[in-house]
Amino acid sequence: MIWRAFSIFAGQMEKENKFLVIAAAGSGNRLQADTPKQYLKINGKPVIVWAIRAFLPFIKTENIIVTVSRSHQDLWDGLKNDHGELRKVKSVYGGPERFHSVMAALKLVPDEAVVAIHDAARPLVNRETIRNCFRLAGIKGNAVPVANVQNSIRLLENGENKNLARKKLRTVQTPQVFKSSVIKKAYKTNYLDFFTDDASVIEHAGHKIHLCTGNDENIKITTITDLMLAEIILKDRAPSS
Repeated sequence: MIWRAFSIFAGQMEKENKFLVIAAAGSGNRLQADTPKQYLKINGKPVIVWAIRAFLPFIKTENIIVTVSRSHQDLWDGLKNDHGELRKVKSVYGGPERFHSVMAALKLVPDEAVVAIHDAARPLVNRETIRNCFRLAGIKGNAVPVANVQNSIRLLENGENKNLARKKLRTVQTPQVFKSSVIKKAYKTNYLDFFTDDASVIEHAGHKIHLCTGNDENIKITTITDLMLAEIILKDRAPSS
């Protein structure tokens, strides 16, 4: 009984130190849908809700910050009303690029914490990937989940193309997890075109990136086919995955 009480207390203390930023201010134009892709429903729940729910075993809802487009405020408010478990989730307005949105959200994260930054359009991340990222970031200071490249890759450059060795390549996923003091300092810079994710920002600040194993199905919803695939996977996924 005492051990169980201690375990619960330890788990609560661990959650206190973890924060989550959900990047959800994008327009999702490539999907060509009337509703931004993060608010489209899969099996009755919006994509962004699936993404947030994956983290609830690890993070308190009041430690979650979502970046929201000003033009999507009504969508976000309606979503919170429909999903009571998200009532304490905070939000900030996004900027012109993902970089500016994440920068705004990080202002709500304390310095002595560990923060995961995740794409709202990745509803298929599993608990093992999240656990791997938090564990490695706690040891090394950052963690970026990756997956093997399944297809042959060719580099197009100056009108020419050449094959790349796919065994040496990895696809990058989120959540990307960092000690908050380090990532907040890295974001105190001007935006550059090659800042496509948070790892590129922290690498630009001079830090080595540490990779961990992601899950292959942790795709970013971009097309109608992705939505259909996500529907199948989420329908068959066990609750603990």
